[in-house]
Order: sequence, then C-alpha cells, then structure tokens
Amino acid sequence: MKPPPIKPGHALLERLLDNYPEDDLPLDLGACAIALPHRPSLRIETVQSELDRLASESVLKSSDPADFQATLDSIRRTLFEKHGFNGNEEDYYAPENSFLDAVLTTKKGIPITLSVIFIEVARRTGVPMFGMALPCHFVVGCFQGEKLRVFDPFHGGIERTVEESIELVHLLSGGSVTIGREHFRPTPPSTILTRMLMNLRGIYQSRNLADKLIPVLEQILILNPNESSLHGELALNLATRGDLSGAHDHLKTYIDMVGGLSKEEIASEWVQRIRT
Repeated sequence: MKPPPIKPGHALLERLLDNYPEDDLPLDLGACAIALPHRPSLRIETVQSELDRLASESVLKSSDPADFQATLDSIRRTLFEKHGFNGNEEDYYAPENSFLDAVLTTKKGIPITLSVIFIEVARRTGVPMFGMALPCHFVVGCFQGEKLRVFDPFHGGIERTVEESIELVHLLSGGSVTIGREHFRPTPPSTILTRMLMNLRGIYQSRNLADKLIPVLEQILILNPNESSLHGELALNLATRGDLSGAHDHLKTYIDMVGGLSKEEIASEWVQRIRT
C-alpha cells in the first residue's frame, strides 16, 4: 500500500522546523502552512507580496524611516487607520479569522492572526516586534530602551500599558484567570503557531468537523510530537473517517507514550472518548 501523499501545508511546516530554530520560525510561512490544508488555492508568494507592500507603504509614509518611533507610528497608521485592520467581533469564531491570506483580504481577524500581520510588517521595516500570548487574548510588544510597549491589534492597534492590558484580560475572562507581569514576555514562534492551531481545533471540535479537524491535529503534532493525548484524539478522528491504518499508528503511539496505564484503563478511556 502506498503511503498517503504529504499535504503541502504539513510539508512546509516540517521544512521550516528542519531549517530554522524553533525560536526563529518565520511566522508568515508558518501561518501559510496552517492555512494551506483548508485553502488549497493559497499562494504563498501572494501573501508575502502583500506583507511586503504594507511594509513598503509604512516606510514611505514614515516621517523618518531611520527612526524607530516614526516607523512604528507609520506602521500603525498604515495597518489600522488607512487599511482598517481590526478584530472581527461580529463573527469571532469563523475559521477564516485564523487564516493569514483571508485576514489580509478582509482586514478582519482574531487577535493572534492580526498580531502575526503586525509582527511581519514590522519585521520587514526593521522594527523588532514580538507576540505575547496572554490568557484569553493576544497582543504584540516591543522594547524601546528598557520600556516594554504593548499594542492590541484586535482593537485597532491601540497602545496599552501593562496594567491596562491586565485589566482587559480580567474583563475578557470575567475575572476567572490570574495574570501578572510574568505573562508579558516574548512568545516563541512555534508556540504562536501552536496557539493558532489550537484555536482552529476548538472551532472544528465544536462543529464536529472531523475532516477539518484532522489536518489541524496533524500539524499540532508536527510542532508538538510528544503530546500523547493529541495522538489519541487524532486516532479517534481518523477512525471516524475510515482511515483505520492511520488510526492504528496514532493509537499505538498513544499507548506507547502512556505506558503506565493498564490495558483495562486504556480501554475504559477509549470507551469514554467514543461516547463523548
């Protein structure tokens, strides 16, 4: 039996991991890899050209392209005032909000995808921005000297203090999460890509779309191969789609990784998974 063909998005993600340190993965290419299984007509060169164009426009409109502050201000004006990038509050859980090419077209997205655009446009202008994965929210930051500056792409690129950002998270979570200054540190690109995928996982799980969920789980495991529970989840979804060979492989991996459990415990867990 021939092995299943390698999916373009998966192959791209694996190439990135082979060629870049995890802390230096290019977010634009990683985000394209995430979108490709769901948007096969996506052209990576088109996405990169649009990011290049936004960066060039920001530099051209900067009062002093050599000045950090002037260029940063110009990026914010270009993205959020001229082009109107903003959060999609009306249809927050639409999968398209997680796809970089779609958000570049609609100018609407969720916090993490809008943050990737901000980071990638800034990178092209020489302004070093980074993502910060807060509980219930995602923002971007940069250091200006010793000072941490925080920007919220979902809310039109507004600048907030750390204290204001903490207050916003308390509001978004209904006070259910604890957040402190320790959360305001650069999030590695591999973790950003994983969080993007976890968002899609939640959407497709809630809609019982196994065919959409499977490539998401596969990509999470490319980035995080030691997540035993995800091997089990993927096995179950592959089985429901009739891919018994793939289900067997991931179930075997799952069992090997949770070797401390008895056969009875594993069987009981799987009965519970099937029922839910």
